[in-house]
Amino acid sequence: MARRTLFRPAELSGVGLHTGRFSRLHLLPASKKGLYFTFGDESFSLAQARGESSGRGTDLHFPGGRVLRTAEHLMAAVFGMALDDLEIAVEGEEVPAADGSALPFVEAIESAGIVESDEPSEAFAIPFPIGVDDPLKGRSICALPGAALFLTYVISFSHPSVGVQYLSCEVDPERFRREIAPARTFAFLDEVESLRRSGLARGGSLENAVVIGDDGVLNRDGLRFPDEFVRHKLLDLLGDLAVLGCRLTGHVVACRAGHDLHLALADRIDRIRPRRDRT
Repeated sequence: MARRTLFRPAELSGVGLHTGRFSRLHLLPASKKGLYFTFGDESFSLAQARGESSGRGTDLHFPGGRVLRTAEHLMAAVFGMALDDLEIAVEGEEVPAADGSALPFVEAIESAGIVESDEPSEAFAIPFPIGVDDPLKGRSICALPGAALFLTYVISFSHPSVGVQYLSCEVDPERFRREIAPARTFAFLDEVESLRRSGLARGGSLENAVVIGDDGVLNRDGLRFPDEFVRHKLLDLLGDLAVLGCRLTGHVVACRAGHDLHLALADRIDRIRPRRDRT
């Protein structure tokens, strides 16, 4: 597949899920290879970023103390729509929550249009099994060799509205847009106050998250998919793998994982990648 970027600029704004503060993103056609983030006069490549889990999201840390909080839904849209080259101009400290999914980012990308260059894109093929686990909590994630990008995710919650859910799918832009991008982040009502006391979820509402109470989902319109919860975990996984800055081929299998294990796997993959694959 050829390298892809935007045809024209796109913009998205709103409050951040965790800070509750307003921010704006400008998605711009790339003038050079790779993904770049600009904060005023400062510009950084994705290769300069370090992904860190906040416990309920993934923050990108750049040199000099710059941080872009809760970047996983934006990055999932970039990765899922197979954009190789892009400049992201940031006004604020956190990615807008939008509706809690990656769909608004995908729609912004589609409104801008996608163009392909004559240069082929780069993909890193998983060469052998790579894994990370947390045996005390029954959590694990691994990447296996494969001919395309294939994801499998299993989640398990005691709440009957969630329970055990699993999903496997090959990821391409059309499938991502249709089956993964619309899935929203979720939280349990009884944990919202503790999250806010910890400095999280200050911008959260029924407009940008699925909230689950004792008797079920509180959102008036219900769920977008019967298994929306595990679909959102796939979305988060894609966004966290996007910190690698290249396309992947292989089968990633996650069981009750989360941002910390996603990023740990991405780090192990990054260590075995040839330097030429990094942008």
